[in-house]
Amino acid sequence: MQLSRRQPLATPTRLQLRFWGTRGSIPVSGLSYVRYGGNTSCVSLTSDTGHLFIFDCGSGARELGQYLLETAKGAPGKQGIDGYIILSHTHWDHIQGFPFFAPVFQPGNRFNILGWSNCSQTLASVLAGQMEKIYFPVSLDALASELNFYALQFNGAELDGAKLTGRLLKHPLPSTAYRLELAGKVLVYATDHEPHALPQGLPPAPLGDDVIDPKLVQLAAGADILIHDAQYSLAELAEKVGWGHNAGEIAVDTAIRAGVKHLVLFHHDPAHDDRKIATILQAAHWRAEALGHPNLRITAASDGMALDL
Repeated sequence: MQLSRRQPLATPTRLQLRFWGTRGSIPVSGLSYVRYGGNTSCVSLTSDTGHLFIFDCGSGARELGQYLLETAKGAPGKQGIDGYIILSHTHWDHIQGFPFFAPVFQPGNRFNILGWSNCSQTLASVLAGQMEKIYFPVSLDALASELNFYALQFNGAELDGAKLTGRLLKHPLPSTAYRLELAGKVLVYATDHEPHALPQGLPPAPLGDDVIDPKLVQLAAGADILIHDAQYSLAELAEKVGWGHNAGEIAVDTAIRAGVKHLVLFHHDPAHDDRKIATILQAAHWRAEALGHPNLRITAASDGMALDL
């Protein structure tokens, strides 16, 4: 599959990743969530030549939409907002912000919405379902922007010169991890998945394929940034088997085996306040040190955080 914008884009020299929602399950608010934020999953990747890739549309999509509209106002000769929305899966915390994503209400904007065909319903029907009038006052069909829906295949897609590939992950509704390659940089987005099996403690050597997903290791090979599910501590993970989420220490093992440069812990549990997320981050650093990789860059994602690739 090959898709492109209405206007061809030049090869970028700068890519910026920005986190609009980093929480899992349900949005949270309060003084104990100020550091890391409370919006659910939404991440954007933009370039200095106009690329726009949006990974998931949790509640963080509302703020992203406002930002895009404000940015578009000051862009001379801009032909509307044109980008890609790439969905890992359609659990509610990954789509609930779509009805509040303001750019889809405006004519002249265009979005290609992509996801792996991993459930019985199409992406369009799922998004339309949460916008039926018993839930929301505006239907999907009433949106003024141009929306195009695509079911991805495992040979991937080329999007404005970017190569997008993916792998299904272990999750109650299979989730998809994505690898996006553009201008010599690699981003991997791998949220909502759990290990193949629980580790029996943490050995001094890297965890094996009985725990770590080798297909994810392959997908993430050499990535500049790996965004990885780290919803639970290891102790919590033992009590949440089958819930479809992961721990920071296992994310570290995956990153080291894949040769990742920067690991970003993501999809924070709604029950975790700033202090708890800080302890999960510290445990990840200790794991990296124990494996002989103290210089692995590890960050806990926070709403509003921006990173250059």
